[in-house]
Amino acid sequence: EEAQRQAEERRREEERRREEQAEERRREEERRREERAEERRREEERRREEAQKQAEERRQEEERRREERAEERRREEERRREEAQKQAEERRQEEERRREEAQRQAEERRQEEERRREEAQRQAEERRQEEERRREEAQRQAEERRQEEERQRERHYEEIQAMQEQHMQQIEIMKG
Repeated sequence: EEAQRQAEERRREEERRREEQAEERRREEERRREERAEERRREEERRREEAQKQAEERRQEEERRREERAEERRREEERRREEAQKQAEERRQEEERRREEAQRQAEERRQEEERRREEAQRQAEERRQEEERRREEAQRQAEERRQEEERQRERHYEEIQAMQEQHMQQIEIMKG
């Protein structure tokens, strides 16, 4: 009976030790499973942070490129605006030059017409004076001819009178 009791105690002790070992193994397995789960969680966290970091880098790179493109467009628009202003200024200067040239030519034409008009007036005045001189000369010559004819008429009259007187004297002489 004592032997049975001791055997029973040993069996229970063995059973308890096996249960403790099984519990120990179960706790160890649980701890390892938790460690693996924690490791996986940390790995996922690391990957998520890495993915976020890469996404942020891509976002910043895209933002940088967008700003560069916007800056390039702004510079291009500025360049085009300056070019358009330069061309407009060149056109304005060209129009100004043409207008001044047209004014200069118009002034030259006006002066030329003025010169021709004055020349025509001068020539007309010379012709008028020449005609006046010729008319006066013709009047003078006509007056001289008239006076000459008058003198000849008077001389002729005097000659006739002299002849008549001489004739009368001859008659008187013949009578006497």
